[in-house]
Amino acid sequence: MVAARKGHHRSAERLWALEGPGLLAFARLTVGEEADDAVQVALLSALSRPVRELRSLRDPRAWLYTLVRRAALNIVRGDSRRVRRERAVARGDLAVPASSFGDAELAGALRSIDHDLAEAVLLRTIGGLGFAQIGAVTGVDAGTAGRRYRRGLECLRETLEGVASRDASMEGSNA
Repeated sequence: MVAARKGHHRSAERLWALEGPGLLAFARLTVGEEADDAVQVALLSALSRPVRELRSLRDPRAWLYTLVRRAALNIVRGDSRRVRRERAVARGDLAVPASSFGDAELAGALRSIDHDLAEAVLLRTIGGLGFAQIGAVTGVDAGTAGRRYRRGLECLRETLEGVASRDASMEGSNA
């Protein structure tokens, strides 16, 4: 493992040939088809450790399996969080509760506009991020982040004006 860490290609191939199949089979018990990801994360973690740490290992094979187990469990935890988020979105819940906006109509309006626009508005207004930071978070340049923010505000304004006019017409018909 030390030679593979130092960049010796044949040593890395030998490590994979000896340990790869067992590590994959072990990971499949926990994460099924995502076993490759767990093993890759574990091997990257192992090979990024200092050489002196690798040399001090009492049982390198057991340590590799420990790393694979941890990586697999992290994938399971991530999947669990993803499922909870997807269920919340399906119910129409926002990651930030409506009460933090102080206005249920605003929360509904945010849910009704394009996700990229709502994301930019939330990151700017709730998160206090600048356009370059929003771009870094969302994977776009600062200019695009600024355009999304401005367009998001326009869409929110239009949506909220529509809600206000509906409310006013309903109040007039109830009078």
